[in-house]
Amino acid sequence: MLSAALLVPLAALTACGAGSGAQSSGQVSAVAALPSTAAPSSPAAGASPATGAASGAPDPGSTADRPQERLDDTNARDAQLWGSYFACLGANGVPLTGGISYPGQPSYKQPAADAVIPQAAKTACLPKMPVVPPQTDPKQNPNFSADFSAWVNCINNKGLKVKAYGTAGSGNSGWSYDGTPTMPKAQQDQVISACKVEAFNGSGH
Repeated sequence: MLSAALLVPLAALTACGAGSGAQSSGQVSAVAALPSTAAPSSPAAGASPATGAASGAPDPGSTADRPQERLDDTNARDAQLWGSYFACLGANGVPLTGGISYPGQPSYKQPAADAVIPQAAKTACLPKMPVVPPQTDPKQNPNFSADFSAWVNCINNKGLKVKAYGTAGSGNSGWSYDGTPTMPKAQQDQVISACKVEAFNGSGH
C-alpha cells in the first residue's frame, strides 16, 4: 500500500495492505499495511505487514504452490504478486475498486475492504494468493506487534513521518503518512524497505 506503501493491509508490511488510503492493507493513497495470511489487505509500501491485500481473503490452506513474498521484496515485486491475485478475483466476478500504483509500475485495483468474496472465486484464485513472509504473519511471529512498532519508529527516526493506526496484527492496522512527505519517492521506498527488514528481523527493538 500507493503510491503508498504496504496495505497491513505487512504484506502489505504492504507500506505496506497494501496499499492505499491506507497502506493496508491498498488504495492510491499513502498508507501501508501488512497482509496476513488469513486476510491480506494490500501491499505495503516497500511492502506490505499488516495489511499489501484483500479483505475476504480465503483460508490460505496449503501454501506449497502459491507465490512466496520475501521480507526484502521491492514494491515492484509486491505489485506484481498482489496485482495478479486481485486480477484473478476480478476475472472471477469480484468487483474491484480503488487502486495501487508504484512509480514505473501499472496500477491495479482490488476488492473493497468489506467485499464478500464468493467461494468459487476464493478457490479459483487461491493459487495466486501470495504467502506473506513468516516474520510479517502475526500467526507465526509472536513478536509481531513489537516488530510492527519498531518498523514505524524506524521510519520516523529516518525523517519520514508516519503514524500507526488500528491494532497491529488485527487485520485492520497499518500506517499512513503524517502530513505530506517532502522526502523524494525513491528515498521513501528505501527507508520503508530498510526499516521493515531491520524491524522484522528482530534487530529493530
